[in-house]
Amino acid sequence: MSIITHTNKNDFLKLHLDYVHNTESPIIMHTWGAISAAAACLGRHAYLELGIGRIYPNIFCLLVGPPGVRKNAAINYPVNLVKKYTNVKFAPDDTGGQRQGLIVALEDSEKDNIAAQLQNPDITEINLFADTNELDLLGNTQLEIFKDNVDTHTLFICATEFGSFLGQGSLEMTRFLNKMWDGEDYRYKIRKEHHTLKDALLNLLGGTTSADLASLLPAEAIGQGFMSRIILVHAAQRGKRIPPSKSFVKPELEEALGDVYKYLFYDHRTAMTLSKSAIKLEDEIYNADIKIPDTRFIFYAERRHSHLEKVAMVLAATNQRAEITHEDIHLANEILKETELSMPDALGEYGLSPIALARQKMIEFIQHANGPVNSDILWAVMRRDMRLMDFKNAISDLVNGHKLIKIDTDDGVAFVYNEDLSQVLDLLTTKEG
Repeated sequence: MSIITHTNKNDFLKLHLDYVHNTESPIIMHTWGAISAAAACLGRHAYLELGIGRIYPNIFCLLVGPPGVRKNAAINYPVNLVKKYTNVKFAPDDTGGQRQGLIVALEDSEKDNIAAQLQNPDITEINLFADTNELDLLGNTQLEIFKDNVDTHTLFICATEFGSFLGQGSLEMTRFLNKMWDGEDYRYKIRKEHHTLKDALLNLLGGTTSADLASLLPAEAIGQGFMSRIILVHAAQRGKRIPPSKSFVKPELEEALGDVYKYLFYDHRTAMTLSKSAIKLEDEIYNADIKIPDTRFIFYAERRHSHLEKVAMVLAATNQRAEITHEDIHLANEILKETELSMPDALGEYGLSPIALARQKMIEFIQHANGPVNSDILWAVMRRDMRLMDFKNAISDLVNGHKLIKIDTDDGVAFVYNEDLSQVLDLLTTKEG
């Protein structure tokens, strides 16, 4: 069953996919872009109280694919609507891998001061320094937000270039992000003074390639839990090819989508609950112990239940319900299962040897090529990354593992990525014709 079949079961996702129908990004990326944007609108003011503690609907989502797969578009379409219709606070998208920039943005002391003034009945005049695009005190809804300031320390990270945000091998940043996914207080020190960042929460929607991901993340990121908190959404190629003159979103649907984001941000302020049938299905899924056949996802499997609950919360909230139903849990599980099929491809060779990293670079080069790649050209590209013997062994392994298809051409042996054999045969037939 395709992802489009699943998303048709939720009015919000169906509306979003209709909105972006005439664009090139893969449907799986459009789906997670919309889910992530909706989660950011909910912040901390929607939550699920469980025996293990409070679960928030925040999501860390990374769209992974080669250049040209249209990751940025899948991020920007929903994010632009969130910026237009809500006052969600956005994090800086380039921190150089330093958590200090995020801490400053999360602290946001000016708005804390405004919130305190709004709650003080003795104050009749308020001196505002905030940007009018971010704070409009003429609207009653905004006034309510700052009286109920649970989202004072909530930010939405939108990083179309994830490397600029995360930095190179920053273990401290990944540890900080772990805390922010959990919604825990964070203690830090400035000039010998200890501070505590309370009630902080981050949502993350980013884009990168498998090769960049391998070079950005420290090896410890798997063991310390960072990768278990991220939904990796992979696509090897764009969803469809549409000439720029014919690629557009449907403006007549924008207001309806904007209304959903406004509702989530301004009105859906409630504790959420699970129906009896939802609890039963959730227990069945938990006991089924769904695994991804890749040792790098051992810790993700242990945290999958939390991802399931977060996505189900978003699905229920977009339908303006505080109760999570059997249908929400089922749909969340189906979307996760569809996404998990290609998660190992998203990681590429991350966590493996330098030769494995070079193999990933080779795979991405062939993926992005517009047709078969001649063996001599491929070696010319890879000769700085591996020895000739390693190159030949890598080619042999990838062909035997059915990741590459070896073909004979007039120019000698060439290789194509085995994404869809029928497309490969069509391409060759066209060239011969």
